[in-house]
Amino acid sequence: MREIIYQCENKKSVWTGTIQITEENETSIIGKVEAGDYQFLIVLSRYYHGYGMEQWCLCVPDWNFGCKVSTTEMQWNLEQLRPHIKNQVDRISLAQAVGVILADRHNNKTSIVH
Repeated sequence: MREIIYQCENKKSVWTGTIQITEENETSIIGKVEAGDYQFLIVLSRYYHGYGMEQWCLCVPDWNFGCKVSTTEMQWNLEQLRPHIKNQVDRISLAQAVGVILADRHNNKTSIVH
């Protein structure tokens, strides 16, 4: 298991989140995100769409939803989460965590077990 500490903010405040990656392989990442007042069990899954374009989707089993996510566009991810997470702090916390996880994965591709 590996842990990543990250920072979130909105216009009113700044807070810290913790990501615990419990499993990771070539096509998926499983972990727990703790930030704000909530804890999210998450599964990120990679798939290919169209002409080999890499896509990621997020599943939050305890909240009973899944959606596509972007590897680079935080605002788009916030909009994807809006129908499922009403609280802005929790939505920002999860969207930021997804961005941090996927950026970390991109930066550490050689350490991923295939």
